[in-house]
Amino acid sequence: MWTGITAQVERLVAFDYGQAMTDHVPEAVWHRLARRTAPALLAGAWTERALAYRLEKLAGAKTISAQRDLIAKLAAYAPGPVPPRPESLVFFLIDAPSFRKAFAPLAKPGVRAPVVLASPRFAPAERFADLDIPRLATIGALAEWLDVSFADLDWLADARRLQGRADNPHLQHYVYSFRE
Repeated sequence: MWTGITAQVERLVAFDYGQAMTDHVPEAVWHRLARRTAPALLAGAWTERALAYRLEKLAGAKTISAQRDLIAKLAAYAPGPVPPRPESLVFFLIDAPSFRKAFAPLAKPGVRAPVVLASPRFAPAERFADLDIPRLATIGALAEWLDVSFADLDWLADARRLQGRADNPHLQHYVYSFRE
């Protein structure tokens, strides 16, 4: 009898808990966790530091190394200040092994993952609510309304501030000058 228990203990000691916890979790649980995590990741600045803060609040401090790996993968997936679309972020999270390792403690039966409400939509002030202005919920809708391509709108917005440093003055579409 003791040899059977000893063998079980030896197997447990050699066991990779992070991998084991992710292997036996139903896919529906990962889908639910990803759908709850995506709005939280999108609820602030899309920087590595801000993502790390929000991830630790959701997943806890026990899985910091997996969270760091996930943040590196997110930064490679959506570089720059503009985050990905919520749906594509959910699918990315579902497929990311580092997401599964980071959230493995929340995937246990009986553990309630934190519920994150979707970000509120923009609503105009009351005095502007009746103006005949279209509701532009996405960047794509804005580009369509302005009748420009998404690439042109991105260039005009200059979110990465590249045009101000361009050598060619034709590429500098904003010119600043001081007047007395």
